[in-house]
Amino acid sequence: MNGGAASLAAWIDEMNALAGEFVRGFEARFGYPVGVNEVKPAAGGSRPACLPPELFDLYAAIEEVSLPDVGNGYFVHPLKEGAEDHRPTRLTRSVTDEVVVFGSDGGGALFALSRTGRGVHRVAGGSWIGPGRPYEDGDVTVVAPDVRRFLDFLLAELRAAVAG
Repeated sequence: MNGGAASLAAWIDEMNALAGEFVRGFEARFGYPVGVNEVKPAAGGSRPACLPPELFDLYAAIEEVSLPDVGNGYFVHPLKEGAEDHRPTRLTRSVTDEVVVFGSDGGGALFALSRTGRGVHRVAGGSWIGPGRPYEDGDVTVVAPDVRRFLDFLLAELRAAVAG
């Protein structure tokens, strides 16, 4: 991932500072309690070598992103959750690609990194039957050309939410 560990550490710091601003007075503004909006830094531990390099670098720095109250909600799942979950590994039909699902939004869409260099896909609707089975017929769009720019997208969404 471009920028390295120092860049990711700065991203984590900025995201958490903005999340702190965002949650102050949230309930008074919106009328319901705020969820946990934060970026959890990685605590160390092993990461599977089979991860694409961009996700390997991401999980070296970040354990999880939880922004349930920003827009429709944005999440980067903990590595353990993604590895144990029964998520699609292939897209078929409108887009054909091999992917690794690493996040989601609050509307049920998944964020998946292409294993063939085609960016981060947002995968919504459609269906899959089980582990290793293809994801078919859903709405698949590229939301960022790489993981770093996907993180920049999350930062922009949080900045916009803070600005109101």
